[in-house]
Amino acid sequence: MKDSGIEWIGEIPESWEIGKISYFYDVTLGKMVDNSNSVQSNYLCAANIKWTGVNTEVEKKMFFSDSEKEQYLLQNGDVLIMEGGMAGTSCVYHDEFAPCYIQNSVHRCRPKANDCNRFLYYWMFVVYHSGYINNLCNKATIMHYTKEKVKATPMLCLSVEEQLAISAYLDRQCALIDSVTEKTKASIEEYKKLRQAVITQAVTKGVRGDRPMKDSGIAAVDKVPTDWKTYAMKYLVSIPITDGTHMTPEYTDSEHGIPFLSSKDISSGVVEWSNIKYITKELHEVLYKSVSPQVDDILLAKNGTTGVAAIVEENRIFDVYVT
Repeated sequence: MKDSGIEWIGEIPESWEIGKISYFYDVTLGKMVDNSNSVQSNYLCAANIKWTGVNTEVEKKMFFSDSEKEQYLLQNGDVLIMEGGMAGTSCVYHDEFAPCYIQNSVHRCRPKANDCNRFLYYWMFVVYHSGYINNLCNKATIMHYTKEKVKATPMLCLSVEEQLAISAYLDRQCALIDSVTEKTKASIEEYKKLRQAVITQAVTKGVRGDRPMKDSGIAAVDKVPTDWKTYAMKYLVSIPITDGTHMTPEYTDSEHGIPFLSSKDISSGVVEWSNIKYITKELHEVLYKSVSPQVDDILLAKNGTTGVAAIVEENRIFDVYVT
């Protein structure tokens, strides 16, 4: 191995060199959106570009002249790179829409010789996640990974045979990882459903096994034990149910402020304190309306994940912000 001379690449095999994407690929930026009413053709935009492949749920059309069709036509195997937004996100085109062209939020990379498109795709994954594009592009506004920047992006120089071998290896390994990930996601969802079913069964039917049941009168609950009764929640609380302030405050730092809870800080049955925002003590005095929760109070999200509940387990003073 030897030092590549680029920090985010690190060491590389001695027989490899560092070049640029432009050494091996022709880079073409797509056409600006044309809203004319002439005969229209399929094109791909940034919303179509996903690491997992072309997103076929987004279908767009616009006019392309004969010369523009020749210039922007996609071929099976072209590597597509997002110009803005999640700049650098890439995929390989496999004739998802044919014929199809590109709009100017997408770059098309096509090998000049026999270089492996799949290798460029995997290389762009490394480039993207290294932070190179973030550092290269202007982050003060929307990032633009321009044609010149794509062409100048460093790329490893290695034989086509090695590119093919590496790409085939990654195809196999990534397919295996994706399979495990999907199975894990499915298992998690099944456990979530099981947890919900166990909780629902216990709180609506009890835990004593079979017993006489009656209609609860609540569609979401169905039947309940005959000796149970249903009440509106307001009859079961020691103080009136209330919500917090409806204004958006100015925030300050934690050292000089009062914690200010919003619905996004309620999840999984608890208050999540790690990202709590803070307001000034002066604003706290203005907003305070006797809603500082006490230990064992129950909070319900009014917006976003509406109805998600949390039990207050720490005695902290804060306002509750609900839009």
